[in-house]
Amino acid sequence: MIAFNLATVLSLLTSLVIPGVSALLAGGKVPNNVAGFLTPLLSIASGFCAAWANDVHGYDWRAGLVTGLLNYGIAVASHFGMWRGTGIEARLLALFNRPAA
Repeated sequence: MIAFNLATVLSLLTSLVIPGVSALLAGGKVPNNVAGFLTPLLSIASGFCAAWANDVHGYDWRAGLVTGLLNYGIAVASHFGMWRGTGIEARLLALFNRPAA
């Protein structure tokens, strides 16, 4: 059962910045297939960390997986809707002198 407490809410809010972190880590210097794995990897890791932080009655890996998949959906939606759609991603990469993909 997924409990929406502080750790889960922070994990879901973290998924809003995962596309920016992925863009900074990839920075246009890695192949697209490697950069494509960063967003789901960071999302799933965030979900499992939230499940670990919610560990009250024992670790529930299924809750971590579901939270990670929710994080991935939010990260993809925010990437195309907010980061790329408004040009924030290009400005973020320009700030750190990295070419946009």
